[in-house]
Amino acid sequence: MKKVFSLLLALVMCQLITATTFAASSTSDANSTDEQLISDYFSAVDQQMWDELEDVLSDSYYQSISSTIDNNAYAENNLGLYNIEAVNQVSVLGEIPASTYEYYSPIIAELEDDGVEEIIAYVVECELDTYEDTEFYFTGNNYLTFFCGTQDGNRYIADCRITSTPVMTSLSDSIGEIAAPDYGTNSASSCTYNRVPSSIKVLRWYYGDSKTIPETVNFKRYVKVVAAREAGYDGWDEDYHYSNILCIRNYAWYRILNADPSKNYHVTDTDHSKDPDTGKTYPSCQNYNPDEYWAPDTWANLYDRVDFMWNKNMVNSDLEIFDSWYIADSSSYDYEGSGRLVQYTSDDMARDGWRYEEILDYFYSYSDRSDGPIEFVPVGEHLFYRTQVIGDDLYGYCHCGYRENIGSIAR
Repeated sequence: MKKVFSLLLALVMCQLITATTFAASSTSDANSTDEQLISDYFSAVDQQMWDELEDVLSDSYYQSISSTIDNNAYAENNLGLYNIEAVNQVSVLGEIPASTYEYYSPIIAELEDDGVEEIIAYVVECELDTYEDTEFYFTGNNYLTFFCGTQDGNRYIADCRITSTPVMTSLSDSIGEIAAPDYGTNSASSCTYNRVPSSIKVLRWYYGDSKTIPETVNFKRYVKVVAAREAGYDGWDEDYHYSNILCIRNYAWYRILNADPSKNYHVTDTDHSKDPDTGKTYPSCQNYNPDEYWAPDTWANLYDRVDFMWNKNMVNSDLEIFDSWYIADSSSYDYEGSGRLVQYTSDDMARDGWRYEEILDYFYSYSDRSDGPIEFVPVGEHLFYRTQVIGDDLYGYCHCGYRENIGSIAR
């Protein structure tokens, strides 16, 4: 028997009590209902009463999670929710700050497309025992973001993601030193946030034959294969390729940072969302087909361009890695500030002499991905998202937890 956990929905902010922590659209009734949903969710997970999740999850989210719950390989290998041995304690830390909703706008947009309304996102601290420590769940305090919303007149949990570093730092700044980064443990030479991941976990249910266990794929190889499949021919203009390579990489990078831990993977291998053989639903992602598109001789030029761009990064005006949506639409210059790169248009722009920085700025700056102009920074460089005056000195704070004296203040 698992140990009975103490569900401390002690809403830490003195704790959910202050109205300033909640967005104007939040209501006490919705908050109370959502807290109960989160409580019921962890109770079901603790006892592995999977059928009870159907009552607390939205229909689309339940269908998506079912593809892993019903997977015998997940149960046998302690993957996803099966890796949780016991839930010991749960605390809802509060709703994410209003300024942080933009960071999650791609996730919220997908939920709204599924008919979910009145979405409120909460950061939840849960103390878990796991069979194995992984990037998805580990023994100790895990921080998850739950998206609750209304569908068909009822409140449900519509999604859950690992709480990313920018959200945690924003929450700490908003309601106190809750899980605040330790600004003395990270070095000047190592930024753990602005560092390209070494690998990505892919569920290859469409092009591959591994519908049961996600594959761990070298991240650069993954980007090269997707770029060959989705970014055009090897001989196309270099600035077209450069702009599309950054989009492709950051789209996947964002999903690594904001994974749904219950699924135990970051992406699937296709933009299709339903398996016609099993009826299971999966997230729609990028097309990763190494059997056809891992061909260094055929794609040598494009692969070299991926190598060239690997140490360059694109961040929004809050210095965050963002979800760089891109679409293959008809060639048109009508998408300025749309938050979506249009591939045919970006090709025309490159042929007309636009640099890749100008192309990306055109689509993403002053959009739902970036309030202001996007920035291009070297990978590994600390990104000082906020500053603080201490005495006569000005300190910059990076999302990774590093603090640096960046100047003095004249008195």
